[in-house]
Amino acid sequence: MHFCASIFTISNVAYSKDELPCKTVDVSLIFILLEGGAMSKLIQIWASCAIGIILIAFIGCGGKKVADSDLSRAAGKVVDNFSNELRNELYTAIEDSGVVWAVRICSEKGPLLSARYSSIPGWSVRRVSIRFRNPENAPDDFEREVLQILENRPANAGDEYFRWTEEGGKKTFRFLKAIKVKATCLNCHGPRDKFSADLRKVLDEKYPNDQAYDFGIDDYRGAYSVKITWPDGKVALDSIMAAKI
Repeated sequence: MHFCASIFTISNVAYSKDELPCKTVDVSLIFILLEGGAMSKLIQIWASCAIGIILIAFIGCGGKKVADSDLSRAAGKVVDNFSNELRNELYTAIEDSGVVWAVRICSEKGPLLSARYSSIPGWSVRRVSIRFRNPENAPDDFEREVLQILENRPANAGDEYFRWTEEGGKKTFRFLKAIKVKATCLNCHGPRDKFSADLRKVLDEKYPNDQAYDFGIDDYRGAYSVKITWPDGKVALDSIMAAKI
């Protein structure tokens, strides 16, 4: 009996709709095509298998792709909202009641904003720093790595970093945006020997292990850190991109 072998391979094809990143399809179909009547039957089987594989890939991964750039823009919007809201609160507190009161406001408002933005399904948003003031802002291993990358980047290399990781068996989009020290920040993050006695007292009370001082203007202070768990975090994307957050 004579026969010939045909190998059909689908490799490195990504389909995506509601889930990202989509798993790569890498399937090899080996068909033994016999001569005579068996050939047409095996071709039918081959066609059915190929269509089935494509359908499974499509159903499992979907049809509309969400690009990393879309996710980073959405994360950037959330960070900007968080940052603007906190900054406005602090500026108002400083103008109305002074720096000491602003420290108290920051200690309360920062965690509240973090909790509020982290209530977005599949999202976690917070501030992190290697030289942290609040221990809750200590970085995890990934954040520490990226904080060092951002700090050592040239000034013109951008202030954002994002990458896919896997946590708890789920794909997770990680995004960090650097925080640079502005003139107003020096009121409570500048040289400690210039702080008033009242300011030092409240910092010692609230943050006995404080490391977030002795910065200068444009120094690298830390970063806003966003985690988007996939596919849970996709639900809010459209609203966020439309600024309905």
